[in-house]
Amino acid sequence: MKNAIARSVTALVLLAPISPAFAWQEPAAELTLEELGARRDLWPPRVTVKRAFELSGGTSIRAGQELVLHELTGTDAVLDTGRILFRCPVQDTDVLERARALVARLSPAQLALSWKELVLRSELWPVRVSLENDVVFQNGRRYVAGTEVALRGFQAGAVDLYAHEGAMQFTLEPRETDVLARARERLELPEEQREPFFVRAVAAALEHAKPGKAAGALPGSELILVYRGRKACPRCAAFTPELAEFCERVKSGTDGFELVFLSSDATAEEASLHRREAALPGRAVAFDRRVQVARLAALDGDLLPLVYVFDRSGNLIERNHPNGGSPTALDVLTDLEKRLKELSSERK
Repeated sequence: MKNAIARSVTALVLLAPISPAFAWQEPAAELTLEELGARRDLWPPRVTVKRAFELSGGTSIRAGQELVLHELTGTDAVLDTGRILFRCPVQDTDVLERARALVARLSPAQLALSWKELVLRSELWPVRVSLENDVVFQNGRRYVAGTEVALRGFQAGAVDLYAHEGAMQFTLEPRETDVLARARERLELPEEQREPFFVRAVAAALEHAKPGKAAGALPGSELILVYRGRKACPRCAAFTPELAEFCERVKSGTDGFELVFLSSDATAEEASLHRREAALPGRAVAFDRRVQVARLAALDGDLLPLVYVFDRSGNLIERNHPNGGSPTALDVLTDLEKRLKELSSERK
């Protein structure tokens, strides 16, 4: 979770009128302030003030300075200087101009896409988003505006994020990222190109297939077999030869699945050695990105090995018993082979 940064809201004193050097253009679309107040998804992350302000404590705001938009309250904008929040009349900012310019650029479908609808349309979720503002944690970790992080999903109205640098998982308000802007871009893709978020998120967390080349979106894999194990587990050592033989046999006669290794090892070195000694085919989630995909990070089970079968949308189709009961890991492989043969027959 992001740690709150304490700020104080101060009174403001008007200084000078806007400098004649600034020429404010009339907006292209007549979005009203009342309408904008009800459409947080249209609020610009930053605005420019049209006149100078002198705040208590000696803080000066110059005309033309760009500040973070924190809130719209009636006819006032609450702006963030990075140290304090302060109110100023909306008319003394370009918030309406920026919002109207955005509306003018959006198609009707893009304009209709709100955060509430986006939560339900995971095919539009981007795999990565950029931070609109600096994010600072109590441990001193800072991510500056523009930093790209992985999107894990939505959580109680917030966006669930993962930063690879620092291995930080945290949540923000959606408007503190460009998640909606990127989703609106995906809305312009043909429907057949809107791959489910789950399969794109898994692909983005995988180790590179070849040095210097990014992982693909698991093309042609209608089912994804996830194997969780670790090198020091004797049950895993007994199971992995069966798994490798299954993949070799089934891949030669059917198609439509990919094996993904999700390590439960203590270190990246052990995970790599585990996979190499077991001669596991398929792909592997990068060790330092094991929590990047929320769906995989939430998988439960105490007794390894654990196997899970997902479809491309992230629906869990089958898994072995989490504590060693029935179905077993081998039972799941047997059922998966039947499913793959049925899929192969349907495609013919």
